[in-house]
Amino acid sequence: MALILGLIGCASLVATTDATAPRANILMILVDDLGWADVSFNRASPDPEIVTPNLQKLVDEGVHLTRHYVHQYCTPTRTSLQSGRFPVHVNTGLGDPCSDNTGISQNMTGFAQHLQRAGYFTAQAGKWDAGMATPAHTPQGRGYNESLCYFSHKNDFWSQSNMQTCCGDDLTIIDFWETDHGASTLNGTGYSEYIYMEFLTSIIEKHDPTTPLALFYAPHVAHCPLQVPKAAFDRFSFMSDDESQCSKQTVKGVHTIDPHFPDLPYKCRQQYKAMVSIMDEVVGNITDALKAKGMYDNLFIAFSSDNGGPVDLQENAANNWPLRGGKYSLFEGGIRSAAFISGGMLPPSVRGTVNSGIIHVADWYSTFAAIAGVDPTDHKAAAAGDVPPIDSINMLPFLTGSVATSPRAELPIPVGGNCVVLGDYKLITSSTSPNFWQGPKYPNSSSSALQALMDLDLPPRPYPRLQPCYSGENATLRELQMWSRVGSAAGTTVCSEAHVSSPCWNVQGENGPNVILWTQASTNNEVFTISAGVLRAGSIGATRCIGSDPISGELVVVEDCQKGHFTSGWVYNETSSHIQILGDDGNLMCVEWFGNETGGNAPASGGVCSNGCLFDVANDYTEQNNLINDPAQAARVANMTAILAGEKANFFSNKDKFPTNACPPGEKDCACWVAKNRYGGFMGPYAMLDD
Repeated sequence: MALILGLIGCASLVATTDATAPRANILMILVDDLGWADVSFNRASPDPEIVTPNLQKLVDEGVHLTRHYVHQYCTPTRTSLQSGRFPVHVNTGLGDPCSDNTGISQNMTGFAQHLQRAGYFTAQAGKWDAGMATPAHTPQGRGYNESLCYFSHKNDFWSQSNMQTCCGDDLTIIDFWETDHGASTLNGTGYSEYIYMEFLTSIIEKHDPTTPLALFYAPHVAHCPLQVPKAAFDRFSFMSDDESQCSKQTVKGVHTIDPHFPDLPYKCRQQYKAMVSIMDEVVGNITDALKAKGMYDNLFIAFSSDNGGPVDLQENAANNWPLRGGKYSLFEGGIRSAAFISGGMLPPSVRGTVNSGIIHVADWYSTFAAIAGVDPTDHKAAAAGDVPPIDSINMLPFLTGSVATSPRAELPIPVGGNCVVLGDYKLITSSTSPNFWQGPKYPNSSSSALQALMDLDLPPRPYPRLQPCYSGENATLRELQMWSRVGSAAGTTVCSEAHVSSPCWNVQGENGPNVILWTQASTNNEVFTISAGVLRAGSIGATRCIGSDPISGELVVVEDCQKGHFTSGWVYNETSSHIQILGDDGNLMCVEWFGNETGGNAPASGGVCSNGCLFDVANDYTEQNNLINDPAQAARVANMTAILAGEKANFFSNKDKFPTNACPPGEKDCACWVAKNRYGGFMGPYAMLDD
């Protein structure tokens, strides 16, 4: 999917603050580890492996957000959402829920507490990952009337057993909590996502519609372990070219794919796609329940992933194509999330539009407060004096069309100590990984080679894309589209651009549909050929050829040459040295090389961005062209570097420390002791229990 850039049109309807008007219901959905390319609304064309019809319908009736920023991993994003602060002002760690300073500081107010103050009934289901130390750190303590959650980064989808806490691999400890007690009546009764669905739909069914309702659904999907019911798994049995490396967390006999069918084979992409389809099903059932209750027409829905999809094949099978990188990375694949808004509250003028303005996950805090008609100021934090104020900005006027430009358009977003986003640009000041592009069908049976490239932290390789033919005076731009012909017969084999000294540009063939170019010779590489108007790489069979993605222009291997976009009509122009084809608009399109980070040379030392990266992420959203050494960008680099240094001076570190009177003196893992001795084996708050 390529981004369709452009601001939403203006609209006359904005949220009312009239005290006599009914306040809108709110549904916030924060998906775990969802890849950019793993939803249909980020795909240029339908893919049978991407089954998200309910999400697609919501996007079609809502606003597709194409520059919605989150942190590169989960806990900071979740604490940012709940607290209304950038992660650098609340928590940037992947903390253990057993630690006092994990999650949100005790002196910060959650957005649900503001909504409660406005008269909302609030409920949460799914992943919390925002602190557990005291009762005030739980969802109930942060403003949710009812909740059903797990506190850590992950648990078992079937048994809800502990997986990533200070309690180690003790499967007798259950990470499943209902409002103020262990969820003993629900534990082990089914697949977690369906339990969350039933919990939330039950709340909707019994709710009095005259009271505004705010729901926070935080799916465990699509975080590892890649567990899924066999029925959903089998719906994707048509998939081929899969891989089986995701056994590190999805361990047979411990965290089995489906314990009712313990011999299910590892088919990682199939497992992942099936999990995402279940999340889509749950969202559909929740919105259907709201419609049945007559609460949809006055509903505001916000949807986002908590970070980019993980591309570590040992654990997961997400895909962020065409974005670069993934979870843990500062590239857009790590911090630009799949996102949209929808619901009956939206004015007709913005429905079905795309909004490319900058939004941060922290902004939902003030936006929800505006919908509720309350002041978002964190007075508790101000009184304490030891924590930062909120960073959140009310985005409602922008999202509903009464304001044309995002209020964040000229404001910096400090992603961390080594990254800042400002307007169209992003500065990265240190090496970051993963740093590769996954391709339209990832992972696949050839993905181990791509994983090795990630592990080695190699510089990115350029790839060919289709662009309007250039005939201007700029020699550098002309050369990007010039390719030399090899052999005596015109239009046979086409290799290097004229300005590169290497004898031939080659196509790397082993990474499935990716067409990636190397200047170096390699036995694994294949040259371009044009035969009877069809563009191929050396070993591509008779039914496969090279075509162009209809949005991004990237050249890809097309399985069916009769159905692909721009797969026939290729010619080699002897005069201009162009590989060209007639475009949909009747104008000539040419293949150009695109995307080497340093203009054709590998970095002098270190990994990708170790010497700095500057990307125009509004226009070069796949981050192919590093501008860090462009003299025209020197002032921008200096300015953004100074801004980042200034921001770092105000970063916050949570120093919370609580007495653990509930545990015996000297008990090292108090949370585990309390789970076993106070909550019947369930993880829960362990400090300040008797106050």
